[in-house]
Amino acid sequence: MRSRHFSPALFALVALAACGSDSSGPKVGPAAQIDVVASPAAQGAVTTSVGTLSVKVSDANGRAVSGTNVSFGVVGGGGGVVLAPSSATTDATGVAATSVTLGTRTGELHAALATRAGDPDFEPEPATAAQISAWCQRAQQDAANVLERLQRNVAALPAAVRPDAERIVGLRDALLARLSDCSAAVGTLLIRVHGDYHLGQVLLAKNDFIITDFEGEPARPLAERRRKHPPLKDVAGMLRSFDYAMHTGLKRTTTDRPDLVPTLAPIAERWRNETSAAFLEGYRAAVGGASTLQGASTAQALLDFFVLDKALYELAYELDNRPDWVAIPLRGIAAALPASSA
Repeated sequence: MRSRHFSPALFALVALAACGSDSSGPKVGPAAQIDVVASPAAQGAVTTSVGTLSVKVSDANGRAVSGTNVSFGVVGGGGGVVLAPSSATTDATGVAATSVTLGTRTGELHAALATRAGDPDFEPEPATAAQISAWCQRAQQDAANVLERLQRNVAALPAAVRPDAERIVGLRDALLARLSDCSAAVGTLLIRVHGDYHLGQVLLAKNDFIITDFEGEPARPLAERRRKHPPLKDVAGMLRSFDYAMHTGLKRTTTDRPDLVPTLAPIAERWRNETSAAFLEGYRAAVGGASTLQGASTAQALLDFFVLDKALYELAYELDNRPDWVAIPLRGIAAALPASSA
């Protein structure tokens, strides 16, 4: 953990160490240089302690400064580190955090679950070809079922959603093909995972996160929820949750002002993209040497698989419970396909 003293409204350049762990916690990538701009309501020098998780602001007497706006921005190095949100307000303890925090906590959770402790129900194990084949078959069958239901129910959906629904029905073959081959995942580590990981399952406390509710996806059989999976299943769930948050926030903001959609939609999409990138950066740094990923290309292919699988699960859920919401997973499904298919 490093500290910098600076006067109000001035910049502090903070260099973060390369990936690894020490007493200040995991780092977010090689030699990231981060600008931290504070506008505190306190006089005198301000101390900021900056790690990958948060910034703590205190006044010259060491007292925490709450209500301070802190802006974050990568200005060099860092291997593509993106911090989101780009600004945050300090809480009562003087701490402000970015979405790197949530990614870090998620990675720490998976690293802990990947620890060998002698309990066969939790012991990590490499995925076999038979297990991978079973995932593909299950995912394809689930996709075929939900697409059939979607086709039967298109006429009953809200009029504004029907074109998207018809488009996804027409992409049935491309979707099934996308889920047909995950053989590259053979050998990836299987662990017990959260199983239903989204923003509603984490509590924000003092600019940090507490992960709750490990029962898995309610619509899945209990035996499947207890089964070991690649940890990227949880990562995909959170990425989909960011997408839900973006669409929900945009909808609520523009319900009475639809004319604002062209202006606000690009801003909302930028938030989702930057938040997702920050989450992934924190996650990758936290899992570090835990061997939960086989390699960059394999990890990305597996993440793409689980993102699409999750979006299809969401579609089934919304068809059953909230037909007015089906537009969100429909767009997520389309986005998960290659541009040539979608």
